[in-house]
Amino acid sequence: MPTTPDISESLNELRGKKAWGLRRSDGSVFLFDIGNPIPSVSRRMRGEWGFLFESCDWSFQRSSNQESVSSDDDRELIESAFDSMQLGDIHDADFLASTGVLSLSFSSGLRLTVSPQETEEDVEATEWLLFTPGDMVWAKTRSALTFGSSHKP
Repeated sequence: MPTTPDISESLNELRGKKAWGLRRSDGSVFLFDIGNPIPSVSRRMRGEWGFLFESCDWSFQRSSNQESVSSDDDRELIESAFDSMQLGDIHDADFLASTGVLSLSFSSGLRLTVSPQETEEDVEATEWLLFTPGDMVWAKTRSALTFGSSHKP
């Protein structure tokens, strides 16, 4: 019987991989790719891995603990910060199940901290997704962290 993977195994695999393609989608929703670029169906290159952040609170901080930009900022400030932000390689990645906090640190000195959005009433709203090789995905909601196929039936 196959065992369910542990998110820490996937996060460990991210260490040393380049994070690239940081872009805002809508409001404070954003995504970035990780690892080698591979072609996708949409004619846009995507990473072997990828993060999508939706209904969550997040902030990027410099190593000096100075906040650069957060989900609380307005759209223009987020776009401006993302336009000039270079993440570099993923240096460290942690998920603390007891608090639901995801932390990623990058070789550029930036640290991304992601936490549940306390104002979100829908416990099934997607906080973040980590797309992995093999078309699999980690999906974090306020009520669960699941691992499965990225192709919905």
